[in-house]
Amino acid sequence: MQKRLTYLIFLLVFLVAGACHSKSGQRVNPGEVTSPTINRWVGDTGKIHSDSTEWKATKVPPMQNPEAFYPPEDENPSTPAQRESKPPEATAAKEIIEGKVIGIVDGDTFDLLSDSNRTFRIRMEGIDAPEKGMPYYQVSKKHLSSLCFSQRVTVKITQSESGNRMIGFTYLADGTELSHEMIRAGLAWHFKRYNDDPDLAGLEQEAREAWRGLWKDPNPLPPWEIRKIRKGGESTKELFNITEGQR
Repeated sequence: MQKRLTYLIFLLVFLVAGACHSKSGQRVNPGEVTSPTINRWVGDTGKIHSDSTEWKATKVPPMQNPEAFYPPEDENPSTPAQRESKPPEATAAKEIIEGKVIGIVDGDTFDLLSDSNRTFRIRMEGIDAPEKGMPYYQVSKKHLSSLCFSQRVTVKITQSESGNRMIGFTYLADGTELSHEMIRAGLAWHFKRYNDDPDLAGLEQEAREAWRGLWKDPNPLPPWEIRKIRKGGESTKELFNITEGQR
């Protein structure tokens, strides 16, 4: 009888121990909190495709501020893929054009007939010469003509403007650069606002100290100031008392 009772107690302990296992097969210790199984989160996967099981998704609330989850676009893209393509005119920068000078507009501008039979208006890089109505306008224009009219030149383009207008340094066959020659003669200003060439700056200082060309006037009014006055609708005729040698 005692042996039978011992056997029953042993069997009872065995059954209680088996009941302490979770349905997922994990052992549950007294006082331990078990994590839900995958079936408890999403339902019984074995019944997903059952005709008797209805699968319902939980409705997700709309995002209140979607922009907050995305970084703002870079206003100044720095990578090649982000940069916008340049306009066609800009691709002509650093191009070389060769041809013949066929016209002189003023002391810093001339017309060039290229070898491809195209006509370009060339604005000389780094200088600003006297404009019409200013002292030394004709002197400057004539000096540029004596340097290059009807001559073959090579223009190294530094900037392309609209249409057939180009800005660049102009070289004669012997390597002489015309912007430098006009500054050297004292018949143009170094256009420092758009050019920082130290050689042009040095040549201008030499011409000023030697009182060459327009620097015979100790304080000549530069063309950009004249343009500003004219743009404001004022006349500049009374600003100059042009002598015969200044024409």
